[in-house]
Amino acid sequence: MKVIFNELKNNDTFINFGEYKVIITSALINGNETSFHHNVLIKNDTTFDEYWDEIEEYITEHYEEGYHLTVIPNFKIRVWNMDNIRNKKIKITKSTLNRKELLKFNAKTVKNVKKYHTNSLTTEFFSLFF
Repeated sequence: MKVIFNELKNNDTFINFGEYKVIITSALINGNETSFHHNVLIKNDTTFDEYWDEIEEYITEHYEEGYHLTVIPNFKIRVWNMDNIRNKKIKITKSTLNRKELLKFNAKTVKNVKKYHTNSLTTEFFSLFF
């Protein structure tokens, strides 16, 4: 996960995609796509350790103790731009934001709702495969 996270953090599309993002990771195993970890809200300055703290328990519980998989051949990463008002209903299961940052994010969302304009919106999400 650290390699994937570092690749994302060095990807210009990812960096310029917005300040707040939800990462949704799926494992692709034998042609089947299954959730690898829950949806996580991050910012551009989120560290891997902050991200890992939010997903480690889920991965350990489902893959190390549950499915006992040691190799996952491919991952699919979906990144949702949470600065985009169209994405306000995306479920956020976990967040790397501290309380102050989360309040700022929520205030920004409310502010953007008031400024909603259909032709000023950008792409909703993008996917990467690893």
